[in-house]
Amino acid sequence: MLIKVAKLGTAVKEVCLDESATVEDALEAADVRVGSSETMKVDGEPAENDTVLEDGDVITIVPAIKGGSGVRKMVKVAKLGSAVREFFIENGHTVSDVLDMASISPGSGEKVRVNGADVPTSTVVQDGDVVTVVPAIKGGRRC
Repeated sequence: MLIKVAKLGTAVKEVCLDESATVEDALEAADVRVGSSETMKVDGEPAENDTVLEDGDVITIVPAIKGGSGVRKMVKVAKLGSAVREFFIENGHTVSDVLDMASISPGSGEKVRVNGADVPTSTVVQDGDVVTVVPAIKGGRRC
């Protein structure tokens, strides 16, 4: 079965496990450690190491919330010619923050887009956004 493991601020990892695998098995396979100040959830519900997983489950590891809303978002990031990566982030993160997490630095001949629209890197990302870096297209016929 296929399981996704996401730790806030890192790329989402996918692991293949046998039926009846647990959260602990998935974390070990993904080489993800859970700190003492972090919590685990499976598909948004609190989980423990011995929680049994089902195909398609998503495990999220998040820091304990100290004030604020603690709302998390998943965004996808890609640069033309590279794989799409998923990140869990908290409210207030910008396109620039997400590109830094993905180790992507747009060049002078590239545009940054969110959901297909050109945007400044100061744009705050929303849950489900797709951030892409693409070459700027020059030329074309003008009248």
